[in-house]
Amino acid sequence: MRICRNNIGRDKLNPKTIAKILPESDIKSLLHTTFPELSFNTTLGIAKAMQSLIVITTSLLVISFLPSIEMKPKRCHQKTITDTPCDSSPCMNGGTCQPAGSNYTCSCTAGYFGNQCQDNCPEPPTKTCTNWNITCVGEGRSVGSICKLTCSADHRLYGSDTVQCLESGVWSQILNTFCVPNDIPFAEFRSFQNSNYLFVEDLKNYIGAQASCSYMCGSLVEINTEAENIFVDAHPVGTTNAWIGLYYIDGIIFKWPSGNTTVTNQYENILYNPNYIFEYGSCVEILSGDGRWSLLSKMLCDSKKNGYICEFR
Repeated sequence: MRICRNNIGRDKLNPKTIAKILPESDIKSLLHTTFPELSFNTTLGIAKAMQSLIVITTSLLVISFLPSIEMKPKRCHQKTITDTPCDSSPCMNGGTCQPAGSNYTCSCTAGYFGNQCQDNCPEPPTKTCTNWNITCVGEGRSVGSICKLTCSADHRLYGSDTVQCLESGVWSQILNTFCVPNDIPFAEFRSFQNSNYLFVEDLKNYIGAQASCSYMCGSLVEINTEAENIFVDAHPVGTTNAWIGLYYIDGIIFKWPSGNTTVTNQYENILYNPNYIFEYGSCVEILSGDGRWSLLSKMLCDSKKNGYICEFR
């Protein structure tokens, strides 16, 4: 922005001013015509004549000549004002604005987030599995805001379906929540101690049940205590027995998906058959309504169809 001031417009009309504006020849011509009897052979004479002209007639006679004269300012005062994106103070809650070309960035004080430091919590949390994602949909990130959890396409949500922006400036955790493919029919979700369980009535062989739990980022259940065994047995998967995670994978010892064994966990509830011959690929089912574990040959593990129990830690 350029600001100029014209001294002429600011000063009072006086002889010296007029003498500076009007060429001498114009002044002489004007005064000869109006006052032929006056003498103005010198600059001082001209000034006196001009004074007489103003006093006797008024300044209107002289001013009538001014529109045709180019007015050039004696002096120009120049000041430059540059507008910036930060002039409107866009950063909230004590944030500091930094211009960035035609845009700006906000450096937020502790506990605030967002483009303008308007939020109390950062971006909402997500949860990712190999085959699905849990995302959060909400309108705000201030304290108390609720974010709705949703699964990716062709999946349904099990467990808690919301998280909340807390006063501490973080979102509550996505706990006890996962996605189940829509092609799995009925499944019951339960929590026990530090784990979550999905009791699935969809009938599969042992390998199929393993793959289904793995797809959901879980595994076939690992039972480590008598209390957990009672809990699992109390939730049947339809009318069948249920596959559990104990598996004779290395031809040496039965192992759980975590790598633990019945020895390291110091718990087992196996219904031993003296005629049973251990072989690679043997698996275990929990007997419905009984709670004991039955060892099956690889052939039966491949051919028999049971419901199954997935565990998510």
